[in-house]
Order: sequence, then C-alpha cells, then structure tokens
Amino acid sequence: MVHDVVIIGAGPGGYLAAIRIAQFGKKVLVIERDQVGGECLNYACIPSKTLLHHASLYMKTMALIKKKIFTGTVEINWHRLQKTRERVVKTLTMGVKHLFRNTGVEILKAEAKEIGRDHVTVDVGGDNRRIKFRKLILAMGSSPVPLPNIEFDHVRILNSRDALRLMEKPKSLLIVGGGAIGLEIGSLYNMAGANVTIVELLDRILPFTDREISERLEAEMSKAGIRILTSSKVVNVARDGDWLEVEVEGKEGVERIRVEKMVVAIGRKPNTTGLGLEKIGVEMDSKGFIKVDERQETTVENIYAIGDVTGPPMLAHKAYWEALNVSESLFGDGPLPSPRHYPYVIFSKPEVFSIGVNEDEVDGDRVVVGRFPFSALGRAITEGSRTGFIKVIIDIETGDVLGIHIIGENASIYSSIASLVVERRLDALEIDHTVFPHPTYGEGLWEAVRDAFNRSLHKGSQ
Repeated sequence: MVHDVVIIGAGPGGYLAAIRIAQFGKKVLVIERDQVGGECLNYACIPSKTLLHHASLYMKTMALIKKKIFTGTVEINWHRLQKTRERVVKTLTMGVKHLFRNTGVEILKAEAKEIGRDHVTVDVGGDNRRIKFRKLILAMGSSPVPLPNIEFDHVRILNSRDALRLMEKPKSLLIVGGGAIGLEIGSLYNMAGANVTIVELLDRILPFTDREISERLEAEMSKAGIRILTSSKVVNVARDGDWLEVEVEGKEGVERIRVEKMVVAIGRKPNTTGLGLEKIGVEMDSKGFIKVDERQETTVENIYAIGDVTGPPMLAHKAYWEALNVSESLFGDGPLPSPRHYPYVIFSKPEVFSIGVNEDEVDGDRVVVGRFPFSALGRAITEGSRTGFIKVIIDIETGDVLGIHIIGENASIYSSIASLVVERRLDALEIDHTVFPHPTYGEGLWEAVRDAFNRSLHKGSQ
C-alpha cells in the first residue's frame, strides 16, 4: 500500500496538516512515537497554562484574604492540581484522536528509524516495517538542550517536561534560562511558594522583546520575590544528598547556590538526527534545522517539513501556519502569504505580549510611541490588575501600527486583536475611529494609540 501522505509527528503541525489534507480526500498516515498532540499539548503549552492558571487563582485568593474581602485559609493541593493537569491533557488528546477518526486520518504508534525517498522504515513494538508514501511531511519537533557537561537526571536536574510534572512542590528551584519557558516555570513555582532563582547568560531576560517591556518584567518578578541573575552562567553542579550545590559565575564572581532542583531551559534542538536525512539529500543548517522553500518543500522532491524542525521561532502557532501552508500548497490554492510577524505570549506573572518591531529596533524619527498604563484603565482597576502598560509603535508617515507590546496581568487578552492590527498594518486612525466597548481591556489599546499623538483621555488619571 502506498499512502498519499505520511506525516512523522503528531504535534501541532503534524496533526493539523493531517486533518487539513484529509479534508481534501487524501489518504493520510501519521506516525507518532509518543502521544498525539506532541510537546505542546502533552508537556508544554497546555500543562503549563493549566498549572499557571490555578497558581494565579491561589495568589489572587491569598491577596483577597489579606484585604479581608475573603476570610479563612487556603492552600494548594499540589497532587490534586497535577491530576487536573493530566485530565486537561487527556481531554485535548482525545479531542485530536476524535478529529482523526472523523476525517479518516490513520495514526500509527511507532518510531521512525530511517527515511528514504519514497518510504520510511519504522519500529512498531520491536518489529521493523516499511511504509511507502507519495509525499512525506517531517514534523518531528524538538527536544530540550542540556547544559554542557551537565546532563539531565530528571530527578534533581530537570528539563521543562520534568518541571511541569513534579508531584511534590520543591521548596527551592534554580532555573537556567530567562526566556519564555524559564520565566513561566519560575512564575509558577514562585506563586506556589517556592524560593526561585533565575540565571540568564545575557544582560536581560526575554532578550528578543522590547527592552522597556523586559526591564519592567524583571522588576515585577523581582518584586514578587524571584531572584534574577543576568550576565551570569552556571559553571558547576554538585550533588549533596537531596540537594544541589550550583556554582553561578556572574558580574561579581562565583556564587554557590543551594537548591532542591534545577531546571535547564536554555533552548531546544530539532529532532532531525539519526534518520538518514543527509543520505537522501535533505539539506540542513549547522544546527540541524531543515531548509524549506515557500511551499515547505525540502531539497528533496515530495519531502516537506514543518514546525520546530524548520527553525525558530519554535511556536505552536508557527507550526499551525506551516501545516496549513504545506496542505494548501499540495492540494489547495497555496502557498499562503508569509506572515510578517509571529506574535509572542509569555504567560509569566505578569504576562507579556509582543508582536512587530521593538522601539529599540527603529529610528526614533520615523515612529511615534504611545503608552497607556493599566493603572488608568477602569476594567483593570475593577479586577485589581493595575500593574503594567500597553505600548504601540506607529509609523509617522503612513500611520501604520508597526508593533504592540504589553505587560500586565491579562496581556494575553489582547493577543488576537493586536496580532490582527500589526499583521494587517492597520492605520492608527482606523483604531482611533473605532468604538471600543466600556469597561473592557480593549479600551487600553485605543488609549495607547491616542497617546502616541498626545490625545489620550484618561492617562492623566493614573
């Protein structure tokens, strides 16, 4: 039997491509060695947001008890919370399997061993099987990168998967890496009561975001009790019974930090090794990311790649877009127009949203910048979410909104509308002339746009 399309990997990119291609009436086989839904659904995006949501509710409840609006005592049942995470993941993985059944997608639990030009050899429970295809889509995802000479033991030295599946809360935690993953894990355990230290090699956390936003986030997380060491690196780790002695080299020399566990979140590498891709002519860069064209096709005809294996940014919504792009390119009206930007949401405490150009990336004479604080926004005040601000960057000549950057309790609320505004390059005047309902968070975006032209109506009330 020859399958129309074989997809290796059932993560966000793989499963979405399978569903869309099946909608074209094609016979699709998905090969997955682990769980349907991949890293995002099983071990990252969904589990972390489940845990963060409940930890945030705990913090809000504690704040209301402190204000004597609520009375009584409250604590987190961590074991029960982890069971909730498992149920959420199971609900969504079952949903993907249901979609597969409805669209006729076949799923095979197996590990790809070697890829040829018209077939893939897989290991199914110890037995090798050769599967033939007309077209192949590579969607194998990525894996955490360990520190040099310090391997994961998954007990004390953890990767991000391990950190989100702990059945007991650690009292202390050191996180290596001040990117999105490290900051979300740090926020989670800080809210749960752990002593958290974050070590970042560069001079600031979230180095890819607008500097004003990242500096404000560092200040807010420090205020919450998280210790952040920038321009620092871990140089040695020693085990002492149930503890780790971590040596951190920073601006003022080497410091020894004693913690229960360490989480390494310094990046991810593509799962492209050991499959024989080089033998058949699939070209990759020096880091192992697969090179593709505008149709997601590799350097080998009829072999395509999507998601993390094609390189940064490693985002589920990037994998979604590439899945649609390859599907429409093969059987629809593609390729799709390439996105100008990919939006970022970091579910730290407080949250961060970012899309488009940063203020420090553009000539100040070409743009105007507007800001509006949550401390002046009615809806934010009603919810006790006064921390942070909205920032917009507007092209002086065209009026196009080039970037939107937000830090605040509910920054992610803006993610969809802000993405539309920047991706479509809406004119600031169009936003200014739109009626935003009151009282909502959306009004903050309207006020920030008006502030760029010194016309904000409520900013003075902060």
